[in-house]
Amino acid sequence: MIPSLLTCATGIALASREFITQTFASFSSISYLLYMSFGSGVVADAIIATVLCCTLKKNRTGFRGTDTIVNTLVLYTINTTLLTTLCGFACLVTYAIWPQEFIFIGVYFVFSKLYFNSLLATLNSRESLHFQAGDIVSEIPIGFKSNSSSTPASVMEHQHSPPGHPNHH
Repeated sequence: MIPSLLTCATGIALASREFITQTFASFSSISYLLYMSFGSGVVADAIIATVLCCTLKKNRTGFRGTDTIVNTLVLYTINTTLLTTLCGFACLVTYAIWPQEFIFIGVYFVFSKLYFNSLLATLNSRESLHFQAGDIVSEIPIGFKSNSSSTPASVMEHQHSPPGHPNHH
């Protein structure tokens, strides 16, 4: 979380400094902000990907179907964060190599589109994951009335009780 906040803070500081100076001539004097922003963004993306993959791997169940879905989610995580991390790193490297040229801006323009495409890929993958899950995924009630003494098990028993049973309606 700290690298993400640092990325945001340095981006705001960089934009406000450039808004005040209104010229790129003094850009080299605040280049440390750009390095911090790109560097912390790369670190934040890498941390998010690592933590998500480790959490998913740690929560395997041992059931083949569920573990297959977890493995698929790990692959989706790696695929969606790898491109954005590489693009952030490319921005950092191109600025470090050619600070007077604005080549890094061309790479930076692709950055937002990669984030958006990663979001769309994640949203579009839900249907295939749901299909892949098959019978593994079942609908679970989201909540229960707080004034009821029913537990989830008794609610399920109530919903599936045979005709003539006292819990059947």
